[in-house]
Amino acid sequence: MEMEKIVFKTEDGEELSLYVLEETTFQGQRFLLASEKSPMDEDDSEELEVYVLKQDSSEDEEEVYSLIEDDQLLDSVMEIFGQMYNDDAEN
Repeated sequence: MEMEKIVFKTEDGEELSLYVLEETTFQGQRFLLASEKSPMDEDDSEELEVYVLKQDSSEDEEEVYSLIEDDQLLDSVMEIFGQMYNDDAEN
């Protein structure tokens, strides 16, 4: 199964190619849970580092994402992703 990939530009201008693990909409905004590694390629001894990204806008058909800076919003979105993963694990 092919996973969606996005390009995330860091504050330093570095471009990271990320796999989209999950996505959700909260308070009218789109959020992504993404990682540089595919969970299918993951070595069991290595933890998967994830990014929680907020879609800011679409510029010229290209989506723009940023890291969430508001701790309360981050906690809320992480709780949603946690519930999504718990639901997947139970099925």
